[in-house]
Amino acid sequence: MSHTLLPLGEAELPYGGLARVPATDEPAPSTITAARHVFAYERIRTTGSTLHMTGDGGDALLMQSPEFTLRLAARGSVLRALRDLHGWAKLDRTSPVRVLRRLAQSGHEPCPHWLTQKARDMALSKPARGPGDLLHGDAELLSLCGIGRTAHADAQFASAFGVRLESPFLDRAVVEAALTFRVGDRGSPWSYKPQLVEAMRDLLPEVIAQRRTKGGTDADHHLGLRAHLGEVSALLDGWLAGHGLIDPQAIRAELRAAATGRETPWGLLEPVISAEMWGRAVKANPPPSWVRSSTRRKAER
Repeated sequence: MSHTLLPLGEAELPYGGLARVPATDEPAPSTITAARHVFAYERIRTTGSTLHMTGDGGDALLMQSPEFTLRLAARGSVLRALRDLHGWAKLDRTSPVRVLRRLAQSGHEPCPHWLTQKARDMALSKPARGPGDLLHGDAELLSLCGIGRTAHADAQFASAFGVRLESPFLDRAVVEAALTFRVGDRGSPWSYKPQLVEAMRDLLPEVIAQRRTKGGTDADHHLGLRAHLGEVSALLDGWLAGHGLIDPQAIRAELRAAATGRETPWGLLEPVISAEMWGRAVKANPPPSWVRSSTRRKAER
Protein backbone atom coordinates (compact mmCIF):
# COMPACT_ATOMS: atom_id res chain seq x y z
CA MET A 1 0.00 0.00 0.00
CA SER A 2 1.36 3.41 -0.93
CA HIS A 3 0.28 6.74 0.52
CA THR A 4 0.26 9.65 -1.92
CA LEU A 5 -0.52 13.21 -0.87
CA LEU A 6 -2.28 15.38 -3.45
CA PRO A 7 -0.49 18.75 -3.82
CA LEU A 8 -3.56 21.00 -3.76
CA GLY A 9 -2.90 24.57 -4.83
CA GLU A 10 -4.90 27.73 -5.55
CA ALA A 11 -6.44 26.10 -8.62
CA GLU A 12 -8.10 23.52 -6.33
CA LEU A 13 -9.66 26.00 -3.88
CA PRO A 14 -13.42 25.78 -3.19
CA TYR A 15 -15.61 27.57 -5.75
CA GLY A 16 -13.12 26.82 -8.51
CA GLY A 17 -13.90 24.61 -11.50
CA LEU A 18 -17.68 24.99 -11.17
CA ALA A 19 -18.10 24.90 -14.94
CA ARG A 20 -16.90 21.28 -14.94
CA VAL A 21 -19.73 20.04 -12.71
CA PRO A 22 -21.69 17.38 -14.66
CA ALA A 23 -25.45 16.84 -14.70
CA THR A 24 -26.61 14.55 -11.87
CA ASP A 25 -29.97 13.49 -10.45
CA GLU A 26 -29.76 16.24 -7.83
CA PRO A 27 -27.15 18.81 -6.73
CA ALA A 28 -24.00 16.93 -5.74
CA PRO A 29 -22.50 17.77 -2.30
CA SER A 30 -19.07 17.94 -3.93
CA THR A 31 -20.10 20.83 -6.23
CA ILE A 32 -18.44 23.61 -4.23
CA THR A 33 -15.17 21.67 -4.04
CA ALA A 34 -15.45 20.45 -7.63
CA ALA A 35 -11.91 21.57 -8.55
CA ARG A 36 -10.20 19.35 -5.99
CA HIS A 37 -12.50 16.41 -6.70
CA VAL A 38 -11.82 16.56 -10.42
CA PHE A 39 -8.10 16.90 -9.69
CA ALA A 40 -8.24 13.81 -7.48
CA TYR A 41 -10.25 11.78 -10.00
CA GLU A 42 -7.84 12.61 -12.80
CA ARG A 43 -4.87 11.72 -10.59
CA ILE A 44 -6.54 8.42 -9.66
CA ARG A 45 -6.96 7.59 -13.33
CA THR A 46 -3.28 8.27 -14.03
CA THR A 47 -2.35 5.60 -11.45
CA GLY A 48 -4.34 3.03 -13.40
CA SER A 49 -7.19 2.85 -10.88
CA THR A 50 -10.88 3.57 -11.44
CA LEU A 51 -12.03 3.20 -7.81
CA HIS A 52 -12.20 5.78 -5.04
CA MET A 53 -13.49 5.06 -1.53
CA THR A 54 -14.90 7.93 0.51
CA GLY A 55 -15.57 8.45 4.21
CA ASP A 56 -19.06 9.82 3.58
CA GLY A 57 -21.36 8.93 6.46
CA GLY A 58 -18.53 8.09 8.85
CA ASP A 59 -19.06 11.09 11.11
CA ALA A 60 -22.83 10.65 11.32
CA LEU A 61 -22.50 6.95 12.06
CA LEU A 62 -19.48 6.73 14.35
CA MET A 63 -18.73 10.12 15.87
CA GLN A 64 -20.63 11.39 18.85
CA SER A 65 -21.84 14.99 18.62
CA PRO A 66 -23.16 17.49 21.17
CA GLU A 67 -26.72 16.42 20.27
CA PHE A 68 -26.02 13.09 21.98
CA THR A 69 -26.10 14.86 25.35
CA LEU A 70 -29.86 15.31 24.85
CA ARG A 71 -30.31 11.61 24.15
CA LEU A 72 -28.20 10.66 27.17
CA ALA A 73 -30.26 12.92 29.42
CA ALA A 74 -33.52 11.53 27.99
CA ARG A 75 -32.33 8.03 28.89
CA GLY A 76 -31.58 9.00 32.48
CA SER A 77 -27.78 9.38 32.14
CA VAL A 78 -27.86 12.94 33.46
CA LEU A 79 -24.40 12.99 35.05
CA ARG A 80 -22.82 11.58 31.89
CA ALA A 81 -24.73 14.14 29.81
CA LEU A 82 -23.46 17.01 31.97
CA ARG A 83 -19.89 15.71 31.80
CA ASP A 84 -20.07 15.46 28.00
CA LEU A 85 -21.69 18.89 27.77
CA HIS A 86 -18.72 20.43 29.59
CA GLY A 87 -16.38 18.46 27.33
CA TRP A 88 -17.97 19.82 24.14
CA ALA A 89 -17.85 23.33 25.56
CA LYS A 90 -14.14 22.93 26.30
CA LEU A 91 -13.44 21.68 22.77
CA ASP A 92 -15.35 24.62 21.27
CA ARG A 93 -13.69 27.07 23.69
CA THR A 94 -17.10 28.27 24.82
CA SER A 95 -19.45 27.84 27.78
CA PRO A 96 -21.82 24.92 28.42
CA VAL A 97 -24.69 27.43 28.38
CA ARG A 98 -23.85 28.47 24.81
CA VAL A 99 -23.65 24.84 23.72
CA LEU A 100 -27.08 24.21 25.27
CA ARG A 101 -28.47 27.28 23.52
CA ARG A 102 -27.18 25.99 20.17
CA LEU A 103 -28.79 22.62 20.80
CA ALA A 104 -32.10 24.26 21.71
CA GLN A 105 -32.04 26.23 18.46
CA SER A 106 -31.13 23.20 16.34
CA GLY A 107 -33.84 22.58 13.73
CA HIS A 108 -35.19 26.12 14.15
CA GLU A 109 -32.82 27.97 11.84
CA PRO A 110 -34.45 31.05 10.33
CA CYS A 111 -35.36 30.93 6.66
CA PRO A 112 -32.54 32.58 4.64
CA HIS A 113 -33.50 36.12 3.71
CA TRP A 114 -32.31 35.62 0.12
CA LEU A 115 -35.10 33.13 -0.63
CA THR A 116 -38.19 34.56 -2.29
CA GLN A 117 -41.70 34.00 -0.99
CA LYS A 118 -42.23 31.46 -3.77
CA ALA A 119 -39.26 29.40 -2.52
CA ARG A 120 -40.44 29.65 1.09
CA ASP A 121 -43.91 28.46 0.16
CA MET A 122 -42.40 25.50 -1.67
CA ALA A 123 -40.26 24.63 1.38
CA LEU A 124 -43.24 24.85 3.74
CA SER A 125 -45.21 22.45 1.57
CA LYS A 126 -42.79 19.62 2.50
CA PRO A 127 -42.84 17.94 5.94
CA ALA A 128 -39.87 18.90 8.11
CA ARG A 129 -38.06 16.94 10.78
CA GLY A 130 -38.45 18.42 14.24
CA PRO A 131 -35.85 18.49 17.03
CA GLY A 132 -37.82 15.79 18.84
CA ASP A 133 -36.69 13.32 16.17
CA LEU A 134 -33.25 13.34 17.80
CA LEU A 135 -34.82 11.99 20.99
CA HIS A 136 -37.63 9.77 19.76
CA GLY A 137 -36.26 8.58 16.42
CA ASP A 138 -32.87 7.27 15.46
CA ALA A 139 -30.64 10.29 14.94
CA GLU A 140 -28.00 8.36 13.02
CA LEU A 141 -30.48 6.95 10.53
CA LEU A 142 -32.12 10.34 10.03
CA SER A 143 -28.75 11.78 9.12
CA LEU A 144 -27.61 8.80 7.05
CA CYS A 145 -30.77 8.87 4.92
CA GLY A 146 -29.85 12.31 3.58
CA ILE A 147 -26.17 11.46 3.22
CA GLY A 148 -26.94 8.23 1.39
CA ARG A 149 -29.31 9.93 -1.03
CA THR A 150 -26.92 12.71 -1.97
CA ALA A 151 -23.99 10.28 -2.13
CA HIS A 152 -25.60 8.93 -5.30
CA ALA A 153 -25.17 12.36 -6.92
CA ASP A 154 -21.50 12.38 -5.91
CA ALA A 155 -21.11 8.91 -7.44
CA GLN A 156 -22.60 10.22 -10.69
CA PHE A 157 -20.18 13.15 -10.53
CA ALA A 158 -17.20 10.80 -10.19
CA SER A 159 -18.53 8.50 -12.90
CA ALA A 160 -18.47 11.41 -15.37
CA PHE A 161 -14.69 11.41 -14.90
CA GLY A 162 -14.28 7.65 -15.18
CA VAL A 163 -14.10 6.82 -11.45
CA ARG A 164 -16.36 4.50 -9.46
CA LEU A 165 -17.14 6.03 -6.08
CA GLU A 166 -17.86 3.76 -3.11
CA SER A 167 -18.92 4.78 0.42
CA PRO A 168 -18.31 1.86 2.84
CA PHE A 169 -19.82 3.68 5.84
CA LEU A 170 -23.16 3.68 4.06
CA ASP A 171 -23.06 -0.09 3.53
CA ARG A 172 -25.99 -1.78 5.24
CA ALA A 173 -23.85 -4.29 7.14
CA VAL A 174 -21.58 -1.52 8.47
CA VAL A 175 -24.55 0.62 9.52
CA GLU A 176 -26.24 -2.29 11.31
CA ALA A 177 -23.01 -3.21 13.13
CA ALA A 178 -22.41 0.37 14.28
CA LEU A 179 -25.97 0.83 15.55
CA THR A 180 -25.74 -2.22 17.82
CA PHE A 181 -23.73 -0.11 20.28
CA ARG A 182 -25.63 1.65 23.04
CA VAL A 183 -25.82 5.44 22.88
CA GLY A 184 -23.53 5.76 25.89
CA ASP A 185 -20.85 3.66 24.20
CA ARG A 186 -20.69 5.57 20.92
CA GLY A 187 -17.94 7.94 21.93
CA SER A 188 -17.61 11.18 23.85
CA PRO A 189 -15.66 14.45 23.63
CA TRP A 190 -12.67 12.45 24.90
CA SER A 191 -13.10 9.39 22.69
CA TYR A 192 -13.14 9.96 18.92
CA LYS A 193 -14.85 7.16 16.95
CA PRO A 194 -13.84 4.40 19.41
CA GLN A 195 -15.47 1.57 17.44
CA LEU A 196 -13.55 2.47 14.29
CA VAL A 197 -10.26 2.76 16.18
CA GLU A 198 -10.79 -0.65 17.76
CA ALA A 199 -11.84 -2.33 14.50
CA MET A 200 -8.86 -0.89 12.59
CA ARG A 201 -6.30 -1.11 15.39
CA ASP A 202 -3.86 -3.22 13.34
CA LEU A 203 -4.03 -0.84 10.37
CA LEU A 204 -4.23 2.69 11.79
CA PRO A 205 -0.98 4.51 12.55
CA GLU A 206 -0.84 5.45 16.23
CA VAL A 207 -0.96 9.17 15.46
CA ILE A 208 -4.32 8.65 13.72
CA ALA A 209 -5.67 6.32 16.40
CA GLN A 210 -4.98 8.98 19.05
CA ARG A 211 -6.99 11.71 17.30
CA ARG A 212 -9.52 13.54 19.44
CA THR A 213 -10.89 16.18 17.06
CA LYS A 214 -11.51 16.85 13.40
CA GLY A 215 -10.19 19.88 11.56
CA GLY A 216 -12.47 22.38 9.86
CA THR A 217 -12.40 23.74 6.32
CA ASP A 218 -13.95 27.17 6.84
CA ALA A 219 -10.67 28.97 6.10
CA ASP A 220 -10.40 27.26 2.69
CA HIS A 221 -13.96 28.22 1.81
CA HIS A 222 -13.43 31.86 2.77
CA LEU A 223 -10.23 31.93 0.72
CA GLY A 224 -11.79 30.20 -2.28
CA LEU A 225 -14.80 32.48 -2.28
CA ARG A 226 -12.55 35.54 -2.12
CA ALA A 227 -10.59 34.26 -5.13
CA HIS A 228 -13.73 33.49 -7.18
CA LEU A 229 -16.16 36.08 -5.84
CA GLY A 230 -16.69 37.82 -9.18
CA GLU A 231 -17.53 34.71 -11.17
CA VAL A 232 -19.69 33.22 -8.42
CA SER A 233 -21.66 36.47 -8.05
CA ALA A 234 -22.23 36.55 -11.81
CA LEU A 235 -23.96 33.15 -11.61
CA LEU A 236 -26.78 34.48 -9.48
CA ASP A 237 -28.74 36.08 -12.30
CA GLY A 238 -29.22 32.66 -13.84
CA TRP A 239 -31.35 29.57 -13.36
CA LEU A 240 -32.63 30.05 -9.78
CA ALA A 241 -33.37 33.75 -10.22
CA GLY A 242 -35.07 32.99 -13.54
CA HIS A 243 -37.44 30.66 -11.70
CA GLY A 244 -38.15 33.30 -9.06
CA LEU A 245 -36.52 31.36 -6.20
CA ILE A 246 -33.77 33.71 -4.96
CA ASP A 247 -33.10 37.41 -4.57
CA PRO A 248 -29.74 37.84 -6.35
CA GLN A 249 -28.88 41.12 -4.63
CA ALA A 250 -29.46 39.72 -1.15
CA ILE A 251 -27.29 36.67 -1.71
CA ARG A 252 -24.56 38.73 -3.36
CA ALA A 253 -24.36 40.79 -0.17
CA GLU A 254 -24.01 37.56 1.83
CA LEU A 255 -21.25 36.35 -0.49
CA ARG A 256 -19.32 39.61 -0.12
CA ALA A 257 -19.56 39.32 3.67
CA ALA A 258 -18.38 35.70 3.55
CA ALA A 259 -15.42 36.63 1.36
CA THR A 260 -14.17 39.00 4.07
CA GLY A 261 -13.83 36.08 6.47
CA ARG A 262 -16.88 36.79 8.62
CA GLU A 263 -18.71 33.90 10.26
CA THR A 264 -20.82 32.36 7.49
CA PRO A 265 -23.80 29.96 7.45
CA TRP A 266 -22.15 27.75 4.80
CA GLY A 267 -24.88 25.12 5.17
CA LEU A 268 -27.46 27.64 3.96
CA LEU A 269 -25.36 29.58 1.47
CA GLU A 270 -23.48 26.92 -0.48
CA PRO A 271 -26.50 24.79 -1.44
CA VAL A 272 -27.73 27.82 -3.42
CA ILE A 273 -24.57 27.82 -5.54
CA SER A 274 -24.75 24.02 -5.90
CA ALA A 275 -28.38 24.20 -7.02
CA GLU A 276 -27.56 26.93 -9.54
CA MET A 277 -24.77 24.88 -11.11
CA TRP A 278 -26.96 21.78 -11.08
CA GLY A 279 -29.77 23.59 -12.88
CA ARG A 280 -27.37 24.92 -15.50
CA ALA A 281 -25.76 21.49 -16.03
CA VAL A 282 -29.12 19.75 -16.43
CA LYS A 283 -30.35 22.40 -18.84
CA ALA A 284 -27.16 22.16 -20.93
CA ASN A 285 -27.24 18.37 -20.96
CA PRO A 286 -29.14 16.74 -23.84
CA PRO A 287 -32.49 15.34 -22.63
CA PRO A 288 -32.69 11.53 -22.42
CA SER A 289 -34.13 9.66 -25.36
CA TRP A 290 -36.55 6.89 -24.48
CA VAL A 291 -36.48 3.93 -26.85
CA ARG A 292 -38.87 1.00 -26.61
CA SER A 293 -36.89 -2.23 -26.80
CA SER A 294 -37.79 -4.99 -29.25
CA THR A 295 -38.31 -7.38 -26.29
CA ARG A 296 -40.96 -5.07 -24.85
CA ARG A 297 -42.73 -4.75 -28.21
CA LYS A 298 -42.90 -8.52 -28.61
CA ALA A 299 -44.30 -8.93 -25.08
CA GLU A 300 -47.04 -6.40 -25.80
CA ARG A 301 -48.12 -8.37 -28.86
